[in-house]
Amino acid sequence: DILYLCSEGAYTTLYCKNEIFKCSKNLASFTKMLKFYSNFIRINRFYIINTNNLKKIIKNPVSKRSTLIFDNINQIESSSKINMELYKAII
Repeated sequence: DILYLCSEGAYTTLYCKNEIFKCSKNLASFTKMLKFYSNFIRINRFYIINTNNLKKIIKNPVSKRSTLIFDNINQIESSSKINMELYKAII
């Protein structure tokens, strides 16, 4: 199960529940591959998340950003622009 994907230049790291994989494809390639799966959302230029594995969203009222929590170890920040799209997708 993929938690999220993270861009690292020409490479993408896939963070799964029990493993991490590094692929020699950029995030744009994964965006095209995953566009037919509604549970995968590109939240910024660095991350694609799997909303099925999202456990919690913590909003920061000051910065308007959110912290996305997948499990005890994996969490990422989302921009204020994407928050509304993200909330629509998980409801």
